[in-house]
Amino acid sequence: MEEYLEFSYWGEPFVYMLVCFLLFLSGKFLYQLLHRGVDVDAEMVDKDNLAFAVTHVGYFVGLLFAICGAMAGFQQDSLVQDLMITFGFGLGAIVLLNVAIIINDRVIFGGLELKKSIVEKENVAVGIVEAANSIANGLIIYGVLTVESEHVFIALIFWLVAQILIIVMAMLYNKVMSYDVFSKIYAGNAAVAVSLAGFLVGMANIIRYAIESEHSDWGESAVAISIHLGVALIAFPVFRFLTDKLLLPKRSITDELINQEKPNFGVGLVEAFAYVSASVLIVISL
Repeated sequence: MEEYLEFSYWGEPFVYMLVCFLLFLSGKFLYQLLHRGVDVDAEMVDKDNLAFAVTHVGYFVGLLFAICGAMAGFQQDSLVQDLMITFGFGLGAIVLLNVAIIINDRVIFGGLELKKSIVEKENVAVGIVEAANSIANGLIIYGVLTVESEHVFIALIFWLVAQILIIVMAMLYNKVMSYDVFSKIYAGNAAVAVSLAGFLVGMANIIRYAIESEHSDWGESAVAISIHLGVALIAFPVFRFLTDKLLLPKRSITDELINQEKPNFGVGLVEAFAYVSASVLIVISL
């Protein structure tokens, strides 16, 4: 009973939650600073812009993962020291998240413009992909900070490697598909967008787990990451095929996504589920 009255039982969690709240405010401030031409309140309330709402929520989900990574990293014996390090790494995680989003917007999505595609055109498909971009990068930062929060330089190297991998995987996805994924998304195909979103989040989860695994040296890290990605590259198409044949035996996923007047968003969700579930099973199995 006495433990419930101690400060460490209820006080410390409250302090950590307060630090997280301050980090969330910092993340919101940086987002608004980087998108100064966007009126968040007007988009969310006045215009009821679903595309922006999806993007904005996705950003905060990614922000949550990044902040949790800062909290789950190397722990200090002193509460004050641990809070200072957590806050410092949290700010760093927020910066990395926004930098990663900008890089992926430019490299993967060919100069994705938040204001033009989401604010002006209210393109929900682009909003979905932008949300997935944030969530995927939040997962990666979580994995990096969880295992390497006490080594800043190594953490940055892992983060950079992860960025290169997610870019390569996204481009490979576009090459493998029988249609131009990004042109369909820019045209407003939300079904294709949610499929790509599932792929990005699933692949990021694989990369996160590979980084979190304990390695004795760089060579072992490279081998572990390569094995995980290799398994994912085999498992993802297999799960997509099984989803196509088992859940939709009389239909083709591709046909439902692009070869009809109204793209089937539900089928896009099913494909996204196939990718995410494959990543979860790989993480559990390996």
